[in-house]
Amino acid sequence: MKPTVQNRNRTDRAWKKLYQRLEEDALLPQKPATGTYRWKAAVILAVGLLSGLAIYFTRHREAETTPTSISQVAIRNTESPSLRTTILEDSSIVHLDDKSILTVPTTFAQDVREVTLEGTAIFDVTGNPHRPFRIRIGKAEVEVLGTSFYVKSEGSCLLEAGVKSGRIKVTHPESSQPVYIGKGEKAVWQGKRFKVSPDKIENTPMHHTRYLRFKDESLGHVLYALNRMHPEEIQLMADPETGQRKLTFTYTYSRPEDIADIISKALGISYRKENNTLIFIE
Repeated sequence: MKPTVQNRNRTDRAWKKLYQRLEEDALLPQKPATGTYRWKAAVILAVGLLSGLAIYFTRHREAETTPTSISQVAIRNTESPSLRTTILEDSSIVHLDDKSILTVPTTFAQDVREVTLEGTAIFDVTGNPHRPFRIRIGKAEVEVLGTSFYVKSEGSCLLEAGVKSGRIKVTHPESSQPVYIGKGEKAVWQGKRFKVSPDKIENTPMHHTRYLRFKDESLGHVLYALNRMHPEEIQLMADPETGQRKLTFTYTYSRPEDIADIISKALGISYRKENNTLIFIE
């Protein structure tokens, strides 16, 4: 069987499973239109209450997560201006910019975590000194043990990298020495070398993490990413069963209580407050 046919079959099976789940949760119209199925179960609260937040289920004509081989998948962000947020199997968080593609293995190797990037992305990598995290961009490579940083590229050319916390090492085939970038610094490729200089977060892609989009992620993953972004605020949690619920979530920075209200109404669940934590329950 040709690879394109295999990929199409995998995608069809994935959508069939998603359709069955939506049907079980009574989230589909009773009389779907003929032709290609396309659905949305949108949550609309009082207009103007939280205009930046929306939760919905949808099927795109172009699949955003596509199997590239038996062992890898390509994650695409096809919508602008929001970043597409995904959580990898090691709990590292990736915010993918518009028209960018992240290729990841279905399972990381035991000794290294390696992904391939085309475009721009923000990474919040889970630290593990025994399993370094590497990002390949053409022949260039970014290596990190655990930090928060961004990478910008065009095609297979690494253009820029900046660090919010921690430290990364950047290796470029046209540079004789690797470049180390620390907290509050960025490196820009100029000619045949990287120029390292101080930088402010508001001048980098890190500033745009206030506008995120989660595509068919589990509630547990969504809450984990939001908590990592705002650790100083009220934390959001879910019990194990509730945390498995899937949703597509478009997020603009708001109070944790407002986020909890919208999620609870969208999934038909409740939440309670314990000290400095909001806990979702069935």
